[in-house]
Amino acid sequence: MPDRMSQPSRAVIFFCKVNGIEYEEIKVHIPKGQHLTPEFEAINLMQKLPAIADGRFKLFESHAIHIYLAYAFPGVATIGLFLKLSDNTPASPMAPLGSTATLRIS
Repeated sequence: MPDRMSQPSRAVIFFCKVNGIEYEEIKVHIPKGQHLTPEFEAINLMQKLPAIADGRFKLFESHAIHIYLAYAFPGVATIGLFLKLSDNTPASPMAPLGSTATLRIS
């Protein structure tokens, strides 16, 4: 449920479009309080944007969504999603850093 005024929401939409990930955009009008409805709260208890629902799996925070999409859809861009800590440690996903639209992934 993205709000296109939200930069984090636009980033998730752009990531999906660039990587050919099919999604259903469900528009949420923040000034009307549509993000405060029980339906939206079922997807994101924090009632912020963006958020996604992929089947029964729900996730919010744009950085976490990007990491999930990169892992869930093989072949999408993963540049910058891995941080090598040292020569002896394997690459690991970067921790989500913060922000918060809901997309239903097809």
